Amino acid sequence: MSILKILNEIADNPSRLAKEAILKREKNNELLKAVILAAYHPYINYFQKKIPEYKTLGKNSSLAWGLDGLTELSTRTVTGHAAIDWLKAILQDLSADDAKVLERVIDRDLRAGFSESTANKIWPNLVPTFDVQLSHKDISGIRYPAYAQTKMDGARCHLHFDGKEATAYARSGKIFKLHGAFDESASIMMEPNETWDGEIIFLGPDGKFLDRKTSNGLANKANKGTLSAEAAKRAVFVTWDIVDFASKTPYKIRFTDLTKRFADSIQAQFKTRFRLVKSQVVNNLDEAIAFYTEERSRGEEGAILKNIDSVWVPKRTKDLGKMKAEEEADLEIIGWEIGTGKNKNRMGNIICATSDRKLIVNVGTGFSDEDRDEEWPNGTIVTIKYNEVIKDKNSDTFSLFLPRFIERRFDKKVANSFEELK
Repeated sequence: MSILKILNEIADNPSRLAKEAILKREKNNELLKAVILAAYHPYINYFQKKIPEYKTLGKNSSLAWGLDGLTELSTRTVTGHAAIDWLKAILQDLSADDAKVLERVIDRDLRAGFSESTANKIWPNLVPTFDVQLSHKDISGIRYPAYAQTKMDGARCHLHFDGKEATAYARSGKIFKLHGAFDESASIMMEPNETWDGEIIFLGPDGKFLDRKTSNGLANKANKGTLSAEAAKRAVFVTWDIVDFASKTPYKIRFTDLTKRFADSIQAQFKTRFRLVKSQVVNNLDEAIAFYTEERSRGEEGAILKNIDSVWVPKRTKDLGKMKAEEEADLEIIGWEIGTGKNKNRMGNIICATSDRKLIVNVGTGFSDEDRDEEWPNGTIVTIKYNEVIKDKNSDTFSLFLPRFIERRFDKKVANSFEELK
């Protein structure tokens, strides 16, 4: 069976267990493993903004040969127009089915409804995970004095600068395709081979940040590779850290360096691409609450407190704590139901769950009419706002009190676990 037929078979089975069963059946399929790795490896970039037009010539070179040819792109042995011609030549030499698979590899989406986490269940550690530092749900681990920073509402991003181009990675490891929007600013502000942490937020025509749903909708387009070059010009990178992957440098030193670069660069003051997150040192809880209250009055979501002496770690840590009025969870859609009344014959509510299925909740509010007319495939990650975790009276699972839909998360492939919500 060809790799495309296997991928389509997986895509046609909405059940997560059915998808895993097919992958288990193909456990010894080395070519499938290579395709999954090539598509979902978070640190491989093929530097192609779109698939060139081509027509398969019937030479039927192997898919393995095609994957090997992509190395010339990922290592930047060929670049620019030569890289486009190189990719076109590879696609033309493959069969029509294998060319489609290679297109999906370039797009970083195999369109089969499973993520690298599912693949890693079948082939442990096959795909390296793209890890970011995440904050704890409360401030119980904070030691004063500490940094208080505005909690931003954008699309989380690691921005890497290789000395020529800036590449923006989502939490999933997938690349935001921004048409070089951050290249110039990165050349001014960043050192080669540096990675900065932050969020992408889009500006409106008035030069102000768009609302969360609209901005993140544009970020989702960038994540899917469908954002226009014109829209990309309105992208802004709000940053708060120079990532130290060695986990040795205290945050105070990293953030002081970051602050100094903005202060020293006259050009940065007139650029709209990079912005430094609002930050303040707070000496006690009262000062932290005052900062949080001020941010809420300005329409912000809340604040993040950070221990001054903390080091960067690729996981959730109590060295960072959230201060916010309501909670949010990134959950996986496991089903949906037809509505009634004006929502007859379209989506009425979605059924969401944590990754471990210990929490399941029906969400029927927060949707626009356009949302309800869209497709809601199983496996899609969505952000749900809620007031508290509650015990479901009719089962052994937990649920959420007052759940409201916020947005789809095309940049994320794995839902929160129940433990992360406690």
